[in-house]
Amino acid sequence: TSLRVKLTDGEGARVWARGTNNIVAWQYAIRAIELTQQFTLSSYLEARELAQKATELDPDYAVAWAALALTYWFEGRLDYTGNSDEMFVQADELAKYAMALDDSVPWAIGTSVVAAASLGRFDEGVSIAERSFRRYPGNADIRGFLGFALMNAGNYHAAVENFRAAISLNPFPPTWYRITLARALVGLDAFAEAETLFSEVLEATPANILAWLHLAYVYSQTGRAADAANAIAEVH
Repeated sequence: TSLRVKLTDGEGARVWARGTNNIVAWQYAIRAIELTQQFTLSSYLEARELAQKATELDPDYAVAWAALALTYWFEGRLDYTGNSDEMFVQADELAKYAMALDDSVPWAIGTSVVAAASLGRFDEGVSIAERSFRRYPGNADIRGFLGFALMNAGNYHAAVENFRAAISLNPFPPTWYRITLARALVGLDAFAEAETLFSEVLEATPANILAWLHLAYVYSQTGRAADAANAIAEVH
């Protein structure tokens, strides 16, 4: 945790260690959330197994429950099982449980935001994110989740502003910052910058399905049908 504070995530890294004295639960929860960023079915299955183990090792560890909620949300988002709504409901319930344990954990806040948005409760997602941002204005992840909520609610200008702020707060922004910023830019028809961001994401994570899908859309909107077809082929 000290190294993460010093080298990458700043003071926000202390959130990971807060709430548990079980180092194995801590390790499993962090690894589970990192695995969800790989956007593959195998990574979600492994993430869920680790998050479940973390909740069993320490049932009061909010980060572990947030990690478990996140695996269900991503499964619904990519529709691996054909039960997206069921997955979103499960993610929503687990995120609320994590929030009840500790409503200052960014990933508990974030999973509550994304689950609410995926269930069509856009105003609720924005409300959760805004309330958390007022409490923790310097937390990059919470600023990013506010951007996500605003983007899903159709407020693309505010979403872009918040994601740029999140990136300025975190010198090593995670992939999801750039993907969601690019999606908001697409909403503003800023296709050139969005394409650059999606391409940067794919350089770092070549199997990122969401980036390929959105890049295909950008290509189609800019008259590059062959490139769009190639991007879809990569998805398949």
